[in-house]
Amino acid sequence: LKNLLVETVPFALMNDSEKARSEYIIAPIFFELYQQSNKQLSVFSGIKFNVDKKNGLSGECDFLVSRSDNQTFLEAPVVVAVEAKRQDYKQGYVQCIAEMIAANIFNEQRNKPKDVMYGCVTIGDAWRFLYLKEKQAFIDTTTFDLNEDIDRIFGILWAMSFGEIDS
Repeated sequence: LKNLLVETVPFALMNDSEKARSEYIIAPIFFELYQQSNKQLSVFSGIKFNVDKKNGLSGECDFLVSRSDNQTFLEAPVVVAVEAKRQDYKQGYVQCIAEMIAANIFNEQRNKPKDVMYGCVTIGDAWRFLYLKEKQAFIDTTTFDLNEDIDRIFGILWAMSFGEIDS
């Protein structure tokens, strides 16, 4: 993964689009997470997530991670929502929090509620993490640099996916 990212990160950043960041930086990281989990996770990119249209909880998500081995259809529980942005963390936070709320509802509707829903916002080479607990969002303003902190970023994503974080 590290060797791949050495090549793909500069390429994605030169393209300066959310799509390039998603395809060349974020997707390889989540594919590695999927592989390391022995396929106990499923990762979905760019899928429609229409949970509650009436309350504005519908649209396309950048990435969703589920604790299901079904890679064909999104199943509960959804455990992580990921929002890729160009340079705007604030807009990313709003979208990610909405996705976490929608994921919470999605899980509850399928009788697989989670006490804590996790999310992250990334501009590709920098990552920030947040979580939703008891209908309250918490944002960690620590910025993790992909070049320096890939092991920490991957570890946080792993812990979020498998519920190994004490909020």
